[in-house]
Amino acid sequence: MIHTNYRGCKEWCDGGLPMSTTSDEATKMFDATLSQYVGFRDETSVGGMAKTMERMLSADPEFVMGRVIVNGLTVVGMGKSPRWDKQLRQSIDEMVRLAETRKITKRETKHVEAIKLLSDGYMYEATQVWEDILVDHPTDILALKQGQDAYYRLGKPVQMRDSIARVLPHWDASIPLYAYLPGFYAFGLCETDHWNEAEKSANKGIELIPTSSWATHVLAHVYEMQGRTQEGISHLSTTLDNWTDHSSAPLANHIFWHWAVFHIERGEYTAALDLFDSQVSECTVRQISVRDMAWLNSAGVTVGQERWEDVAEVCRPRLDEHTSVFNDCHLLMACLSAKKSSDVDHLIGSIKTYVMEVGTGTQHKLFETVGKAMTRSLVAYGEGRYSDAVRILNPHRYSIIDIGGSNAQRDVFKLFLINAAIRSNTPEHRRLARSLVIERKAYKPDSPMTDRLMERVMALHDN
Repeated sequence: MIHTNYRGCKEWCDGGLPMSTTSDEATKMFDATLSQYVGFRDETSVGGMAKTMERMLSADPEFVMGRVIVNGLTVVGMGKSPRWDKQLRQSIDEMVRLAETRKITKRETKHVEAIKLLSDGYMYEATQVWEDILVDHPTDILALKQGQDAYYRLGKPVQMRDSIARVLPHWDASIPLYAYLPGFYAFGLCETDHWNEAEKSANKGIELIPTSSWATHVLAHVYEMQGRTQEGISHLSTTLDNWTDHSSAPLANHIFWHWAVFHIERGEYTAALDLFDSQVSECTVRQISVRDMAWLNSAGVTVGQERWEDVAEVCRPRLDEHTSVFNDCHLLMACLSAKKSSDVDHLIGSIKTYVMEVGTGTQHKLFETVGKAMTRSLVAYGEGRYSDAVRILNPHRYSIIDIGGSNAQRDVFKLFLINAAIRSNTPEHRRLARSLVIERKAYKPDSPMTDRLMERVMALHDN
């Protein structure tokens, strides 16, 4: 059941999570914001996410936890940084000022500390503060969800899984938003290769909330990892009305990407392109469609210059943000594939400036290490220097997980390395390609795409 009986001050206090405000409206709108965040929903009954947050802060402009959730969503959900967003920087400063001047609880103080660390670029350090909160307050789902989001972006699936496992015994169906926990737990299980357990937990989430787009999305991951592509297509098509409901739209585009990947896996490339053209919206095109088309490129399919140019145009305003290595690699793939050499040069130069000027934080460390190797390798591939692409990236391939994302999302980089090795004119790289495909076959034995790759690498050796 979807939670819409929003909690006032007394209900929050009775639940062991008191809020430092006297405004029932503020706490109810906080709960409404939280419910939409946790459920990947836009609840029209309260005006949607943006209107809900506006109502919350209008009811109590000095509501510290209201500031916490707004700033957290701005940094993580919208991918903004106070480094270049003046309004966000002012909002973070105001949150810190209020926390220092108002009498608030220890839990609320820790929430402020975590968001300040997050906004300063110290994402992993923020997760440790959220985990501290959960030790004493295991039903604080804001700390839990923000930790999940951070672990996903940090490429830490074990922590993502275990964070949920630690708190589950403290929850039951009487606690609001409990119904989303099985879906969260399922994702951590899936990302750590416990696919059967993940499927059970995801199905429980769907049983509790049939319109849960998150639990549906986790099932898509399970089907992809197990090579159950036709089952995945059937499931998404038969549940289409549930996860494309207007209130579930924030995640729908991503689920369509999974649907397209099923078709790519099966070699049904026209169907994949049809989904790209008809379902991927501009708001998500910079990541989802880049992965979609890069998968197609890796399969030797002609995507079309016009599609790449459309994607690159949407990417262009984000070239100087550098919110993550994961994002910048996708932006770079789009610019390279669209043959926008000036944008490629701009992005590479901007990354170098960011690394020199910022000098601290989680992403800075990643850009200095695996990020540098990935971007150099992508550029080499784009310039036809396939041997260089392999030489640069291969030593770092087990570090790519550190850039975040899911196993399914990062698979594009595994395919990239295999294809670079196949195209390389260096004999040992072609032998490496065969080894990588054998490795892939052991991990995903029922993958038609892997079988097609195996045919390609064996043809090289036959010749």
